[in-house]
Amino acid sequence: MFRHGVIVLAVVSALAHTGAALSIPSSQETSGEREAAIAATAGQIFNTKRTFSIAGVQYPFYDGPVNSPGSLTLQIQNEELQKLITFRSTQPQSVVSIATTAAATLTNVDAITNLYTLAESIIEKPMAMDNSDETFGLQRLTHKSFALRLATPSDLKGAEISLTDSQLAEKCGKNVTPKTLVASNRLFVDDFSDAAQWNDPARPEKYAPNVVGFFCFNKDSQKLLPIEIRYPDTKLAYTPYDTADEWTLAKMGLEAASVQYHQMAHMGETHTLTIPMRVEMLRNMAEQHPVRALLMHHVYADFALEMQVAVILLNTTTMLDQTFAWGASGSTRFLGNHINTKVSFKNDFVSDYTKRGLQHIPTHKYVQYGKLYQETIHEFVASFLNVYYATDAAVVADKELQNWAKATVANVAQLKDFPSSFPTKAALADTLTHVIFLCTVRHHGMNGMATWHSMTVPYSPAALWKPLPTAKLQKDEKLNLREYTVPTAVIPVALALGATFFRPVPEAESMLAAYTTSPFSDESRLEQSIKAFRTNLQTIDAAITAGEKNEKWPYEVLRPSRLSHYTWV
Repeated sequence: MFRHGVIVLAVVSALAHTGAALSIPSSQETSGEREAAIAATAGQIFNTKRTFSIAGVQYPFYDGPVNSPGSLTLQIQNEELQKLITFRSTQPQSVVSIATTAAATLTNVDAITNLYTLAESIIEKPMAMDNSDETFGLQRLTHKSFALRLATPSDLKGAEISLTDSQLAEKCGKNVTPKTLVASNRLFVDDFSDAAQWNDPARPEKYAPNVVGFFCFNKDSQKLLPIEIRYPDTKLAYTPYDTADEWTLAKMGLEAASVQYHQMAHMGETHTLTIPMRVEMLRNMAEQHPVRALLMHHVYADFALEMQVAVILLNTTTMLDQTFAWGASGSTRFLGNHINTKVSFKNDFVSDYTKRGLQHIPTHKYVQYGKLYQETIHEFVASFLNVYYATDAAVVADKELQNWAKATVANVAQLKDFPSSFPTKAALADTLTHVIFLCTVRHHGMNGMATWHSMTVPYSPAALWKPLPTAKLQKDEKLNLREYTVPTAVIPVALALGATFFRPVPEAESMLAAYTTSPFSDESRLEQSIKAFRTNLQTIDAAITAGEKNEKWPYEVLRPSRLSHYTWV
């Protein structure tokens, strides 16, 4: 792990807001106090190239601050950690107790699934426990929605979907044929054809396979359904018309790869950006700068979360290392590759879903609710900036703001395509909207309660535990699905890991309570903007509640009342 140093119990009172009015720098300020305060902080914290040690092996890690003993980084981490500790629940211990007590009975997949019924009074049932095709597709519109994209002819590798015309019509809607499936924008793909390269070489008994899942959007039923799952290494493809157990195992393999991807990609697409971005804010902007105050409100806790990475995730013997196919080492290798090859600051919410063609699924819930948030956040940010910047020229003249942009580009390699300057209020508003969306909707859509809902035993495990078949079943042959899912001894660990991320958000930490504390509550000029923001969020909350009330598996993790206003885990 990168250095954690000693525990510093002192709270960093210097970082608590002093109550001074928010303001941008002015040429009329002559005391030099503002510049001196910035310089003093800049001397205590900086981004640097880092490595991460696992079992004595050094892995490249993303640019960020080092928490050496007595450092400002370590002090901030401990301040934030003390608060996060107060939100811990006893749910992980409770589900471990239930699974341990039931261990002798966990001889088949039905008994394992029943664990969630036994725990229902403690924690809500997760969506991924339902292995039906309909819910399997629904997961790609909700908790596992960040890899799905519109398929192209090249995704088929020269082999059409192996369903007959009548089978395609049954699953995908009338008049759909292999010839029209792609052209009509009905075919979507979850492509994890390279997942196996990240498997933990020290633990070959658990693995994620190379796998590609195809789904079609049925315009008649308005549902996304799985129609074929391909395994390139065995050259086998499965459809809903294979035996029930073969099809279930095919879906389990796709789930194993998807769980890995979503949980580690979330880190690469949120925390690895916000942590170093925050460092450059501390180094280049005064505490009373409105943009710094705004973003600090939303990146809160990410320092503490990084401190916990080596404790519960990226280290040997952690719950992740025991249950994830990739383990700590593979997850770290994937993270580095994902940051270097996939992550771009240009990939904001709208760019992301349009690039992946998700506008062709009108019932895509993450996109539906995300649009509401995008509009609401952007409206608030624009109103916020109007209070402090009368013109575009004022934005250009703000040396602290411009220095932050310039320094972020210069000092943070993984923040590719971050703007090196802000020429207009509109450009600044777009950037701030994107960051706030990342810290809230994007993060919580992939991680937190979404982790619990997307990672389950037996049907959505974080690894398979027996090699996949190399041939289809012959007459009178059977599969024992129990052999492929999590071993009995590891089930309590798998449940505890998911439950660790299921922490109900206190009202004071929710999006509905954003900007109700100092310094925002001290700014009378922001009163109407904050009021309008809260009203819009209440409307979103009501819309999600109404939209989900009749669903078998309601997708409520994005309700503003359940969503933290910062990178909560």
